[in-house]
Amino acid sequence: MSAAVSVIIPVRDGARTLARSIQSVLSQADDLEVIVVDDGSTDDSAAIAESFGVRVFRHEQSLGVAAARNRGIAESTGDLVAFNDADDAWRPGKLVSQRALLAGDPDLQFVLCAFQNVADEGFPLAAWATRPAARAGGDEALAGFIFQAMLARRTAFERVGLLDVEMRWSEDTDWFLRALDLGVPHHRSAEVLVTRFVHDKNLTADVAMSQRFLVRAVRASVLRKRSKGSP
Repeated sequence: MSAAVSVIIPVRDGARTLARSIQSVLSQADDLEVIVVDDGSTDDSAAIAESFGVRVFRHEQSLGVAAARNRGIAESTGDLVAFNDADDAWRPGKLVSQRALLAGDPDLQFVLCAFQNVADEGFPLAAWATRPAARAGGDEALAGFIFQAMLARRTAFERVGLLDVEMRWSEDTDWFLRALDLGVPHHRSAEVLVTRFVHDKNLTADVAMSQRFLVRAVRASVLRKRSKGSP
């Protein structure tokens, strides 16, 4: 029997934080399936996931987060698809709020919420995780295109396609740019429903690589528009 919502969590050596991530998802609703894709972990990530009774799939060697998310999509059964990262947490009410938005507008293919970067226990809040105006103090909500903040209809992936496995960074930005270039209907809410924890292993912390792949995603978007004759 298909679940109403499939939630995909990619993980690589995330034993320290994975339980928090899974718990934040399982507390949202009963009619969902959680799929953890272990992308070549060398720690106890798979065993921790299995202890929650969720579906677990393993890559013997790391294929990257895009490939892990694609595997989760392929294995999922829900009409709605969502994601969390192994080191992040959904806030209470995320699914209720986002499902209501999709139910209220059948044309919407995906919805996004705001998120907040928070220093993980034992780590400072890195400079990359805040906007310059907020570095003087205080938290801020960030409205952004990240997969943790999205709830999508399965048809969104049928239209946009899967993630580009060549994008080892900024794979979510690349997917969202493809969706925007296609004019896929979506909605962004200012409600903060995701906590993104900042620590020393965040992929985004590699600013140089993040920027390199971000430029690649933007360039691809520009080329798509030029090929269609857009100004």
